[in-house]
Amino acid sequence: MMKVVYLFLAMLLNLNCVMSQESYKKEIKNLSKIKVMPYVPELSGDVFFWDAVKCKIDIVPYLTEIIDSEKKIKANVNYYGRNFTLGDVAYHIIIEIIRDIPTLDFLKEWKGFNENNGYGNYWSYVRESKENRNALKIKFKQWYKENKGNLVWVEDNKLYLKEDKEGAKRYPHPAGGYYKLK
Repeated sequence: MMKVVYLFLAMLLNLNCVMSQESYKKEIKNLSKIKVMPYVPELSGDVFFWDAVKCKIDIVPYLTEIIDSEKKIKANVNYYGRNFTLGDVAYHIIIEIIRDIPTLDFLKEWKGFNENNGYGNYWSYVRESKENRNALKIKFKQWYKENKGNLVWVEDNKLYLKEDKEGAKRYPHPAGGYYKLK
């Protein structure tokens, strides 16, 4: 009898994992529908972006796999005159879920790196070549593998500005918080 109960629980757990994977795949598929990325106010941007953020750390492995994607979407990169790619969106969701990712440290070995260019280095780096996108993916994967066990959940009760049909209002963070290194 105990074996039957154990088998049932194992099947139920496996079914739950499959259902979660399907949900994450749906969120990933919806990323190509994003027309506006968050900028100002803080919670601006398409609902598809925030739906993926709500999946928290569980979606990160799925997002990681598309960091190197060059598929362009309709969302415009402010001040750069280009559109986001699926890979850019994935990485920006990851950095919304996990704070403290040393993105600029990943790029410092690049010959075009300029200390005075700040986060503009990211845009120049990923736009330069597919190899750079792939290198970013590899560096992030390594960082995540080394640091996943040191990530802690930080509840965020702050209210953020969001515009809707009735004007600008303040709302809590859609995921209720974020992860950071302990």
